[in-house]
Amino acid sequence: MAFIIGEKILVQGEHCIECTMCVPECPEQAIDDTEMYLDVGGYVSLKGVTISINVEKCTGCGDCIPVCPTSVFSYLNQPNSGGNNNGGGTTGGNQPDEDGQDKDPCLKAAKPSAHATQLSQTDAFNNAFNTIGGMNDGKEHGYVLGSQNGAIVSTDIQHGGPNNMTLNHNFENPVGSIHIHPANDSPPSVGDVYSLINAYNGNNTYSTYYVMNPDGTVYALVVTDPAAMNQFLQNHPYTQIPGYAPNFPPPLFDEWNDFDGSWEMSLSHILDKYDAGMALLKRDHQGNFKKINIDYKKNPDGTITNTQTTCP
Repeated sequence: MAFIIGEKILVQGEHCIECTMCVPECPEQAIDDTEMYLDVGGYVSLKGVTISINVEKCTGCGDCIPVCPTSVFSYLNQPNSGGNNNGGGTTGGNQPDEDGQDKDPCLKAAKPSAHATQLSQTDAFNNAFNTIGGMNDGKEHGYVLGSQNGAIVSTDIQHGGPNNMTLNHNFENPVGSIHIHPANDSPPSVGDVYSLINAYNGNNTYSTYYVMNPDGTVYALVVTDPAAMNQFLQNHPYTQIPGYAPNFPPPLFDEWNDFDGSWEMSLSHILDKYDAGMALLKRDHQGNFKKINIDYKKNPDGTITNTQTTCP
């Protein structure tokens, strides 16, 4: 595959970790166009560069390489005189930073969604799901999942209160967590959003938060773009009243609280609109996690109708 880089590129090596789930190829979310350099092997990438990735060299199940090796990347200088370039210059046409995969919410969430589905098929996840699913005491309970010697394992069950809990672990490679919200129609909370940011920044293999409801509904909050996620944190740090859970700062809180739709639509709306670098997924009847989307339709009277959809 080839990526036509307009002006800037960053290859985030932490996304090319192979030991955790042994993904078969270098995941496409390893490519981000938000920085001015290519941070692999010390090479610098200027604008007008085509980078090709040989995915056959990016496998890691055999020798468990920690990042994509430098040999995976090859780059060729391309002329960039500002004239026609497949229909436009660096700011026009079908450039990746406008119409390409890196800006399509469904495509950005595709690999994290596949990872969330795969992780949910492990014994550790299903044992945790079955255990906390049977605890209807009005409190939150959960587990942290980690990778040890190629297998996914969990902590012992941990217990919280009616509206909050803290999940601890001592894994070198945590990969996710699952906890239950005592009420139905309860997707990940605003506190879960900021908690995932902190968890990922503490260990970049920790990228998936599962939240289940008593009726068996399961959501997953996943990291799709770490750079955007941390920019979101910088732009919109949480606010918290002592004794209460963290919340979005204004005006995000008002927009989230007043959104015309379900709570899952409300959270997905905020994450997408403000480019939070995270996505809200929901498990379907086939056991696959799909990103929640919203279709916005402006009515003749000027009002907006919001309709929930899912990514393919």
